Amino acid sequence: MGMGISMSTASSLVDYIRNDIPFTNKDSVKSFGVGLEFFGAFDYDVTKNFSVKLDYSYFIKSLSYNYSYFTYDYFYSIHQPYLIGSYVIRGSTYKFKFGAGLGYHLAQLKKDIGAGSDLVYNASGLGYRGEVVFAGMLSNRLGSYASGFISGSSIGTLKDKDDIPLKNSQTGEEVNLSGFGIGLRLGLSFYFD
Repeated sequence: MGMGISMSTASSLVDYIRNDIPFTNKDSVKSFGVGLEFFGAFDYDVTKNFSVKLDYSYFIKSLSYNYSYFTYDYFYSIHQPYLIGSYVIRGSTYKFKFGAGLGYHLAQLKKDIGAGSDLVYNASGLGYRGEVVFAGMLSNRLGSYASGFISGSSIGTLKDKDDIPLKNSQTGEEVNLSGFGIGLRLGLSFYFD
């Protein structure tokens, strides 16, 4: 279990925001931004050199832009479960793992429209992840956890509670949260015999 940080983009959402806010200079909306994730996993060694992991992370990202007296806030979160298979290299006090996996993600976008109200949109779709993990033993039951990862997703169209899709005001295209990113995770591992 632990915490991670990632640099990611969802190009459809970025284009939507660029057309939603009344800036004359759209360059203030960056293509890539930083998000946080909180994670936990259960890892099982199938053989000496292969393990399978059930991984769950909760990803959050907030985007805020000010224009005159107005603030444009967008907040999105993604529930990210994965099933990951890893090749394991073992040392006497450490493990290196090289893994890849996929999962089905549930996403939500909240757009602040003022007066304490939000427009809420939901979507879901497949997520993919490749990772390199270093796990060092701190004691018989406790270990350190550090990983780097590359991720991608094919999350579908964002829709409101009435199943109406969110659309880009300029292009008319439906907005989705598909994208990719890179990131780092740090945490602790607990071992059970």
